[in-house]
Parts: sequence; C-alpha cells; structure tokens
Amino acid sequence: MAQGLYESGSDRCVHRRARGGIGKQNLVLSEDLGKTQLKARQLEDVAKQQAEAIAKLNQQVAEQQAQMQAEKEKQAKKNKQMWIAVGVLFLGIIASN
Repeated sequence: MAQGLYESGSDRCVHRRARGGIGKQNLVLSEDLGKTQLKARQLEDVAKQQAEAIAKLNQQVAEQQAQMQAEKEKQAKKNKQMWIAVGVLFLGIIASN
C-alpha cells in the first residue's frame, strides 16, 4: 500500500510525519477522554451528594409531618374535652334553674 503511494524518500518522510500527527491526535484525544472521565466522576459524586441531601430533607419533612399530625390529634382531643366540659357545665346550669 505504501509503495504505490510513496515513491520517493521525501514522500516516506511525509508519511512518517503524518503518522506522528496521528499520534499527537491520539494523545490529545486520550487527554480529552481522561478529562471527560474525571468530570463524569465528579458529576456522579455531586449527584450522589445531592441525592443524599434530598433523602435527608425528605426524612426531615416526614418527621415534621408526623409531629404535626400528632399535635393536630392532641389538639382535637383537647377541643373535644373542652366541648364536653362546656356541655356538662351548661347542663349543670340548666339543672340548677
């Protein structure tokens, strides 16, 4: 293949330089690939940290909602007891008249 394309010695030199250029391109591409892989790992780490933060926030929200529900039930029980007391008081007032 090379014999038909390159007949003189200077052409062989050009062919060697072209191969050297390809080697440089390969080196540049390898460096780019390495940088891209590093960025990908960094992005994966950031995504993992964000997922952990989101999970922690979701857990805190669930705990707060449970506390709010417990407080709501406690308040409902107090309200019920208050109305029972008001009813008993009202019945006592009516009975005394």
